[in-house]
Amino acid sequence: MRFYREYFRPVTERMVEKDRKRWHVLYKGVLFYVNLDTLSESPDGHQYIEVKSRTWSTRDAEYKAGLISEILADILKLTPEARLRKEYIEFAAAPIPAPDAPVPEISTS
Repeated sequence: MRFYREYFRPVTERMVEKDRKRWHVLYKGVLFYVNLDTLSESPDGHQYIEVKSRTWSTRDAEYKAGLISEILADILKLTPEARLRKEYIEFAAAPIPAPDAPVPEISTS
């Protein structure tokens, strides 16, 4: 966190706590990283799955995105409607001031 605070100098931060289970999955010869997360502050108790892989080019990324779609649809049986394209930060509580954050100036004119 210190690096991000020093490098980006945020005005606010959001805390996201999660329990994570992780797997490395080899699918059709490609290594994927599968994370199963439960957000601590989630009132609904839903679990979220993240499937990702390292990519080296646009063509490689497109190929792996197709494989990820297969994993989600054919293996995990997740319909497109059940998929969320959000970051956890969007689920987080209201922002809190970052430690040592500069106070924004308010113009009175």
